[in-house]
Amino acid sequence: MKQTAHQKKGLSPKQLNNLDTAIRSYNNRSLLSSAYPPVLFLELTRNCISRCVYCRKNWTNDPQYDMSREIFSIIIKDCASHAGLIDLRNYGESLMLSDFRWYLEQIADACTNLRITTTLGCGDKETLKSLVDHNVSVSVSLDAIDKNIYERYRRGVCFDTVMKNLRYISSEMVKKHDSLKGHLRIGIAPLYRDNLDQVDGILTLAHQLHIPEIRILQLSSAWYDLNTLYFHKKRLLITLHNAIEKAEKYGIEIQFGSPLISALKLNEKACDLCVKPWLYSTVMFNGTMRPCDWQIELKQTSDDLGNIRDGVESVWNGKVAQRLRRYHIQSRGYAKICKTCYRIGRYADHEHTLDQSFKRWLVTGNELYEKITTLSGIPKAGTPCSFL
Repeated sequence: MKQTAHQKKGLSPKQLNNLDTAIRSYNNRSLLSSAYPPVLFLELTRNCISRCVYCRKNWTNDPQYDMSREIFSIIIKDCASHAGLIDLRNYGESLMLSDFRWYLEQIADACTNLRITTTLGCGDKETLKSLVDHNVSVSVSLDAIDKNIYERYRRGVCFDTVMKNLRYISSEMVKKHDSLKGHLRIGIAPLYRDNLDQVDGILTLAHQLHIPEIRILQLSSAWYDLNTLYFHKKRLLITLHNAIEKAEKYGIEIQFGSPLISALKLNEKACDLCVKPWLYSTVMFNGTMRPCDWQIELKQTSDDLGNIRDGVESVWNGKVAQRLRRYHIQSRGYAKICKTCYRIGRYADHEHTLDQSFKRWLVTGNELYEKITTLSGIPKAGTPCSFL
């Protein structure tokens, strides 16, 4: 069997075989994938405390948007034991669930390779400790280091709570693992006009806490939104130039989820055939299965695969799933949910941890440095710059 990164994570032969089958199906351009989704994103709740101004409007925190025990039991019984990677998030903030630790314990019994994206704006010490105890890889969404800026945009989160929780969890992880590589990262998501000058401070914080990885994503918005980076190219280039040099000095790796502006697109690095229709599935709080964790529609769409109540195997390789894979294989008429990613050029997310061949889509700061230097006209060798 082909070696994958997950064989170092203690996955079972069943999980490794399922993952290997899906990767072969992808490489062979098959309309069918493995019997079960190798990667699961679980929307334990659609509720969220953050109320970010650039996210959904009219937030409600209602128990009806929490995943029922019935749906969760189907996932445990029919999905989790086959998955090589499980991410415990989607639209909501999973850590706000009072019984999050119970969910985590059930999942950890079935799969050892776990991830979560969170603001760390909630969760008691026992909940945070459970993430460390179960070796969950934590990505912390942190788009500002200034308390006023942070709380202006993430209106439901207390910045001081975030800092307290981040310092606690980083300390506990260092005690357990020595290195935070693969265990804790910061996601600057999104990067936009108002937080360009926050990147330097976030890098300093990461260095202080020994966090070795920062991932950057831009604000997804209408083209005419003046917050988008399209309108602030010079400031962006200066920010990235200084950030990459500072990250190199600190031993921090900066990764990019996509080109922040079209001029920074690396065509040879852009995903040529997305793996997600073959490898990824998001299970919404109500059991709806979707083919991609980037799908942002809240309402049911024609590209939803089906509901796990109807049988995971039949949904995962059902008519909708095969139609979506056919669209990708034929490189024409991409499903509506996929067109934007192919247009802007999506880079690696978690794919490179599943199989070494997907590292061809991984874009780091060092790989962009030459292009940024050329476009900005900024001298190399750490010359400081400011945007006046």
